[in-house]
Amino acid sequence: FDGRWHHCDPCEACLDAPQMYESGWGKKLSYIVAFSPHEVVDVSARYTRNWPELLNRRKALGETEFAEIISTQDVLARSKSGLELPTWRKEEENVLFS
Repeated sequence: FDGRWHHCDPCEACLDAPQMYESGWGKKLSYIVAFSPHEVVDVSARYTRNWPELLNRRKALGETEFAEIISTQDVLARSKSGLELPTWRKEEENVLFS
């Protein structure tokens, strides 16, 4: 579907509204991870308008350790499926963190 991840919440009948939890409901999010048979991605940045504040709430693991876990699982998932890192992932990171 357009070669990218999509937020989907069937309970709320929402598609591509990831910030509804923080902006609409006032949730204080910390870790949001997307899984598929082909990828594992930390998608937390899509769910917030205040990345520094979200990072302050992430206390369970250090950011380096968390990134290493996600990366290891992502490489494992992609190696099992035979897929390379999609080009859109780097492009999206540049948009989310610029």
